[in-house]
Amino acid sequence: MKTRITTLFVLAVFAFVSCGENGKTPTPETIKTAIEEGHFQKAEHMIRKYIAYTEPAPEEKMQWEWEIDRMHRIVLDFTKTPEDALEYISTYYPDVTQVCKIQNNPMHAVYFPFPLHFFFRGRL
Repeated sequence: MKTRITTLFVLAVFAFVSCGENGKTPTPETIKTAIEEGHFQKAEHMIRKYIAYTEPAPEEKMQWEWEIDRMHRIVLDFTKTPEDALEYISTYYPDVTQVCKIQNNPMHAVYFPFPLHFFFRGRL
């Protein structure tokens, strides 16, 4: 009898714990926010969870899978840090300076002393 009560208690605790924030299905808005902030791994996890639990239409599913692929390509293509990019550019354009750095964001901008060109890391 004690083992049954203990087992039921343990199962109730697990059920209660599993109903936390991690059990919620992400919304497209929260996914897009994670992507815009440059949290690609978190966004990919959220997309896969969204696809698994909501069963979207084939077109929407294809769009989210494309978004996963796009984030993966960005990570592969943009491997330099802002400091590396600034150092490389300064070898050709010594007057180049870093004009903005957004707090707690992986995106940085580099300014050329002629027509504006920006290099971004973490998002398009």
